[in-house]
Amino acid sequence: MYKRQDITLLVAGRMGPRSYREYVEAMVKSLGLENNVRFLGYVQHNKLPLLYNAADLTVVPSYSEGGPLVTPESLACGTPVVATNVGGNPEHLSLAGLEKYIVDVVNYDFSHNLAKAICLALQESRRVPIERVLSWYAVAGSYLNIVTRMMTY
Repeated sequence: MYKRQDITLLVAGRMGPRSYREYVEAMVKSLGLENNVRFLGYVQHNKLPLLYNAADLTVVPSYSEGGPLVTPESLACGTPVVATNVGGNPEHLSLAGLEKYIVDVVNYDFSHNLAKAICLALQESRRVPIERVLSWYAVAGSYLNIVTRMMTY
């Protein structure tokens, strides 16, 4: 089981307006989590596999999403993903056999279900078998099939 001092949350990417980042940083401080949370900001694409491979888990808690690359990128590195059921997340996680890590966004207060899924994933602490992850060629082929079908309507 993880202890608080063993957990580090790395927040990669831009967080929107400075006011939002300041709000999140203040929340981290008010909860006494300064030693557990690091804001990395923008991470170069060639460095992302290092983060995915070092991580025990990737979390994608989006309210809305198109087709986030973070989910298949993390899975391609063998790192499990907990994600909300928006965009392409459910398809990627289902194909990897990680349906139980899909969190339903029924309203804007899904934090309890997200926390349960994160705890479950950390308890299971297993890497994703690479043969369960679609190749980039298969993903591209799927998107091309969708576009082709759309053009026939």
